[in-house]
Amino acid sequence: MINTIKGELLLVGMIRCGYCGHPLTTTYNKKSYLTADGILRQWSSAKYRCSGKAEHKVKCTGQTLYSPKRIEGVVLDEVYAYLDWLESYNLADEIKDLKKGDIVLEMTALRAAQTEMSR
Repeated sequence: MINTIKGELLLVGMIRCGYCGHPLTTTYNKKSYLTADGILRQWSSAKYRCSGKAEHKVKCTGQTLYSPKRIEGVVLDEVYAYLDWLESYNLADEIKDLKKGDIVLEMTALRAAQTEMSR
C-alpha cells in the first residue's frame, strides 16, 4: 500500500488527480551534471506524482508529474482569496440572522406543540 500522507510536499495526502481520482504522492526528480572543472553536481527535487498513472493502475490521461509550485500556487491563491473574502464579510450580521431564523423555527415548533397538546 502507498503511504499517501508522508512527505515534504504541502498537500500530499489531501489532493487527488483531477483525471483519474488517484492520490497524488511524492516522488523525487534527480538531476546531475558535470561541471567544466570535472565536479559532478547532483540534486533532487520533490514532485507530485499521479499514483494511478505511474503504477499503471488506470488509464489516466493526465500528467504523471506535477510541479509543487504549480499545484501549491493554485491552492494557496484560492485560500488567500477566501481569506480576503472572509475579511470583508460581516460574520456578526450573518450570525444574528441565523439566530433569528433559529428563534423563528423554535417558536413555530413550540406553537405547533401547544396546539397539539390543547386538542
